[in-house]
Amino acid sequence: LATGFEATSRRTRPNLQVGCLVYCRVSQADRYIEPEVLCVDSDGRSNAFGELPTIKEDEKNSGALKGFMLFQCSINQSWSLQRPDCQILQLLGKHLPFEIVIGANGRFAVDSPDITLSLMIRDWVLAGGADEHLVKAAAKKYGRDVKDNGKEK
Repeated sequence: LATGFEATSRRTRPNLQVGCLVYCRVSQADRYIEPEVLCVDSDGRSNAFGELPTIKEDEKNSGALKGFMLFQCSINQSWSLQRPDCQILQLLGKHLPFEIVIGANGRFAVDSPDITLSLMIRDWVLAGGADEHLVKAAAKKYGRDVKDNGKEK
């Protein structure tokens, strides 16, 4: 009996609510039947699939907001962001602490230590580029060591 989640049965499957942010794969879609989504890869493992934590207060960090924020871009841009040679994500990933999930439907979700940083990453991704000096300044502000040609600045 398949439920779409790793190692679950009907009794132990996650209780997803309307509005939850779920990273999944559409396995079946037809005009006449309900779409079927899976939160496992081809090997039956969940890996990164499943419910993503959305913005809410972090009890451990004195009420700071923590979680993924969902944004929209064009479908062409989402496909280019998924390429391994995507320059903007390479630049941002080299200097900033964040996670990004990119869907084939033109949606992407960003999680970082600070909401302001998430919004800056959104702006840079939507613009398709970023000034390296601004990225390094943001890296200094959010506690990442900035290195330039092997030398720490």
